Amino acid sequence: MGEFAYQPSLCAPDAEGRRQVWGTDGEPFAARPLTTFSGALPTSLSAWGSGVIFHTFGSSGEIWRLADSEAVPELVARLDKLIGEMVVSGDRVFVTAFDLEVGRELWVVDGPDQRVIDIFPGGGSSELRNLTPIPGGIFFSADDGSGQGFEPWISAGTAET
Repeated sequence: MGEFAYQPSLCAPDAEGRRQVWGTDGEPFAARPLTTFSGALPTSLSAWGSGVIFHTFGSSGEIWRLADSEAVPELVARLDKLIGEMVVSGDRVFVTAFDLEVGRELWVVDGPDQRVIDIFPGGGSSELRNLTPIPGGIFFSADDGSGQGFEPWISAGTAET
């Protein structure tokens, strides 16, 4: 993790309603804002490489990185979709994202963002959930529309899921 005097731990508005990433040094009542964020409300804070990432709540589907406690957040990707869950596995960021064309499906951000696979083909939504990092990818549950309901899936972040 980067140089953080206060470990990033949550995303929340301050008393004036400004959106911020907050951190703590582990002591009770020691939380303080690390950065004020001008975009939509940050959520889903996760360690990634030497920093932390988070995504914004809203339809822009922005994923941001904060390198250290002195850094200004940098935009990593803009999916222009509604992001649900987000998990990091290795150097890849996996998200569930919704749009009207494909429903909620699995996407990976590791350079150019890409939909991994359309699990429930067409506009149906696979309703992926429980994204869990494993060596080389993620484990999750999804409904492929076959009538079997939710089933376990593994993805390495490629179309061959």
